[in-house]
Amino acid sequence: TVALTAEDHVRLVTVTGRTEARNVADVAAQVAGVVESLTADRGDEVTAGQPLARIELATRAADLKGAEARAREAEIQYRASERLNREGFAATTKLAAEESSRASAQAALTGAKRDFSNTRVSSPLNGRIEERLVDEGDYVQVGTVLFRVIDPSDMRAVVYVSQGEQSLIESGQTAQVRLFDGRTLSARVIFIARQADAMTKTYRVDLQLDPTADSIPAGMTASAKIPTQPVKAHRVPHSALVLGDDGTLGVIYDAGGVAKFTAVAPLESTPEGLWLTGLPDSVNLVVVGQGALKDGDPIDVQPKAGS
Repeated sequence: TVALTAEDHVRLVTVTGRTEARNVADVAAQVAGVVESLTADRGDEVTAGQPLARIELATRAADLKGAEARAREAEIQYRASERLNREGFAATTKLAAEESSRASAQAALTGAKRDFSNTRVSSPLNGRIEERLVDEGDYVQVGTVLFRVIDPSDMRAVVYVSQGEQSLIESGQTAQVRLFDGRTLSARVIFIARQADAMTKTYRVDLQLDPTADSIPAGMTASAKIPTQPVKAHRVPHSALVLGDDGTLGVIYDAGGVAKFTAVAPLESTPEGLWLTGLPDSVNLVVVGQGALKDGDPIDVQPKAGS
């Protein structure tokens, strides 16, 4: 036998995923019309608020002037009715009607200003144009995506872990991510899904990559090693494992001169042995002759030489 004592073991969950930009914006048209001009193209670096395209004004300039004039007129009418009402020459109902007209005119003016402003399409964030999906002269509807902008300075690795591993990972844990190009980066767990993927039954985990790293392409294959919460476990030689009568994986230890079989739960296999749970904290594990023993057999043990 060899004497074993349970130790705190931090298991590394090793999974493969991909890199992904944390901020991705699909810039869509907010008014319908013909694309009059493009001021940015695929691959350009842009800043938040920078113009990307212009949609034709058409009648929007005239619509705005008309809305401004109607709003001024409605304001004058309301002020006049308000004065007459105070002096007793206009009914309260007349004042209420004028107030409603003023509100409608202001709402129409706000909409006209918004449409006029929305003919200029701007980037919502600092980043890089990954896709340009329209050409000058194209007619676009409200909601047509014109550009896709990503922020390459804020990248994460997205991986999926098994049901057994999900509960062992905590937000804020530090992980190591190895990219396909050979770089190894520090990362931090920022999201752990609570809902499993319906098809794979795995849980999404997001790892924030080191923001000081040089440009990281989105969609690159990445492998991650994520440490789990420490658990009490034993490291046993691979050769000590036996199968129970029902095929259950386990080991045999000395229970005061009697062979005791117990099922175990593997955690991690290393060249030095298998980390597992399921044993008492302190145990004399049978490592020679265990294959000939059954649960309950009387045994006479001695420590293995060098243990």
